[in-house]
Amino acid sequence: MSYRGLVTSDQPFTNVTPVSVESNDTFDTTNPQAISFRLGVGGAGEDGFNFSSPDDGGVCFDADRPVGVTATVGGSGMEITPPFNLETLGPCGGVSPKLTDNDAPSSCPGLPAYDKATERGVFIGCANGNWQVRVTGGGGSNVSFRGSVTSGSPFTSATGVLMEASDTVTVTTNPAAIDYILNVGGSGQDGINFSGGTDVCFGLDAPSGATVLVGSDRTPVSVPFDLATLGSCP
Repeated sequence: MSYRGLVTSDQPFTNVTPVSVESNDTFDTTNPQAISFRLGVGGAGEDGFNFSSPDDGGVCFDADRPVGVTATVGGSGMEITPPFNLETLGPCGGVSPKLTDNDAPSSCPGLPAYDKATERGVFIGCANGNWQVRVTGGGGSNVSFRGSVTSGSPFTSATGVLMEASDTVTVTTNPAAIDYILNVGGSGQDGINFSGGTDVCFGLDAPSGATVLVGSDRTPVSVPFDLATLGSCP
């Protein structure tokens, strides 16, 4: 069985430790405010990870599970449906901290709040100097999000999030670009985290007419757009 998901925090995690993670598992902590994982287990095996965060960190846990598998919390084994806030056990939400990024608005919010099971679209924000792009299936049939992120100078990092074998993220330096193909359906989500670059332009070639929302206020934008101004690319 394979379990994949994403744990996010409004503040950097103070400690993250993988437990019994093997070479065929995926465990990514490149972004200090996100833990992306894909853990495969069978028989009597178990995988996992331990983490800690500031008391007011606003931690959200989300995971896709095999059919028939439940998620439980606490010593009483209370069943709960992800995504959920680890402190309140209620829905994730609220506004992420505003952080400054070299090529972002001076007040840069975290990702917009969204429901990946009912909303299909592209959700973009930034946190801790990293831009974050998430695409969601919205409960529908499979759809392919394809496009490029271009820059006037090389990106310092670019990482795929929750990617499957059919997804691709290709980074080039001359010209500086991130070409992506992200396939999602049902309540799935994929994404990209990246940082650096100048005059960064986000483009989406398909699907036509897709909703693209930026920031905690869910500002709708037309593609392609400049990440610094949210207007047309120069």
